[in-house]
Amino acid sequence: VIFILTDDQGFGDAAFAGHPHVKTPHLDRLAREGTWLQQFYVAATVCSPSRTAFMTAHAPARHRIHGHLSG
Repeated sequence: VIFILTDDQGFGDAAFAGHPHVKTPHLDRLAREGTWLQQFYVAATVCSPSRTAFMTAHAPARHRIHGHLSG
């Protein structure tokens, strides 16, 4: 299993997802040869709570992570 997390990337910001200008040949190949899950739930709109959720399998609020941790 390869899990790729990117910050500040929208759903269609890679070539395989339909972006007309960005070139992502390696991601295109992974999507073509693997499984691209197109329906998903993100625990938060910023990275710290999202990372908390997938690393712990808990809701971010359980760990009092509500926003971006900058410090």
